[in-house]
Amino acid sequence: MKLLGQAALTGVSLEALLNLLRQVIPPSEVIHVGAGDGQGPLNVWHGWGLGSSVLIDANPERLSWVTDKLGGGTVVDQSGDDGSVDGQVDTAKSVSAESVIAEPFIAESEAAKSDSDESVKTKSVTAISSTDHAAMVVNAILSDKVGETTFFDLNLEGESGFVGAESLKALWPGIETVQERVVGTKTLDGVLEGRSGAGAGGEPGSGFSASENAWLFIDCLPAGLVLCGANKTLENVNLVCARVAADDVVVDGASCGEVAGVLAEVGFAQVALLAGSHPKIGYGVFCRDVVDRQQETLQSLGKRQQAESDGHRTMVQGLEADLASVKKTLAEESEAKGKLAEQVAIEKKAKDEIVVELDSHRTKVQGLEVDLASVKKTLAEESEAKAKLIEQVAIEKKAKDDLNAKVEQHKKDKAEWDARQHLYSEEMAKAEGQIDMIKDLLLNQK
Repeated sequence: MKLLGQAALTGVSLEALLNLLRQVIPPSEVIHVGAGDGQGPLNVWHGWGLGSSVLIDANPERLSWVTDKLGGGTVVDQSGDDGSVDGQVDTAKSVSAESVIAEPFIAESEAAKSDSDESVKTKSVTAISSTDHAAMVVNAILSDKVGETTFFDLNLEGESGFVGAESLKALWPGIETVQERVVGTKTLDGVLEGRSGAGAGGEPGSGFSASENAWLFIDCLPAGLVLCGANKTLENVNLVCARVAADDVVVDGASCGEVAGVLAEVGFAQVALLAGSHPKIGYGVFCRDVVDRQQETLQSLGKRQQAESDGHRTMVQGLEADLASVKKTLAEESEAKGKLAEQVAIEKKAKDEIVVELDSHRTKVQGLEVDLASVKKTLAEESEAKAKLIEQVAIEKKAKDDLNAKVEQHKKDKAEWDARQHLYSEEMAKAEGQIDMIKDLLLNQK
């Protein structure tokens, strides 16, 4: 697609242009790479009332504004233990803005590790939701591929990235490198892979991908590398606004021409180039050819409808065949139903006879139950009488035993009495003899 003019527009601000384009091709959400501290012209979208957004930055501390500006809510952990995005919800907790800070994807040297151990380690991806907005916050360093590269921390913090201070001195003569470190890189497609539920009302924690009709903002250099790793994401994007450098700035992937070339290959045309705060750095605005895309969509829909029509025709023919088969089956089932009705009538008659017999048996059983109850009652009464009789016999036996004991004692006492009586009689007889002798003696003495 032929690119439009490269001259920067004057007399119009980036915010005004984006607000205008929003009326023509309204975004479903914004994917903001290099979201930074929430300041700058690209942050105009904060007041648009979108349902969702994706915020990506290499420095987690620069993302601490998110909960305050977009609405505090619940942070849902969306990363694995190794810092990679896995789309699984591990924990949910209420947090302050400070807890949005996430750990960067850094392959550290031993020296860097000793420094990082003193800092707070948190996750690389969080999703922040409020009543009206769901924000996916990602701490990552994006490039055209997954791997490792050198990251330059510069004294001009907002320009830290893949480009060293020597390459940027043409733009900022006083810029210096503070630290060089080896970092892990991801692609935008990789960060958003598997996302679902994006867009207005999307729930955080359900996975991530770009919503259809999304806008992509790239507020870092070089934007070309980010775009080369975003082919799948760009399929759902209608507008790209990227920070670009003048074509004579020697930074690979950062010039307006390079960015425009990458986007032209996927159907985007440059509609504007606006100057930024630096004379050699501005913002390029690129839109997809919506008309051509709609025609392609209509053609695709036509082919799909034709295929569906053919499928419906085949389905109708199959349904007609199925209907004939069903009718035949219904006729067979009707005949079988008639036979079954006859069988049911026979079985019902047999059942009625069985019921009558059962009623008769039930009556007999009830009579037997009455008789059994009477017998049980009689047995219970006889058992009670028997128990009383046994108790009476036991009492009488005891009385008899007591009487026998008394008789035996009486016999024993009588025998002793008789023996004593016999001795008494003998003694009396002896006494009487002695008395007679004494009488005789007394008589003879006289």
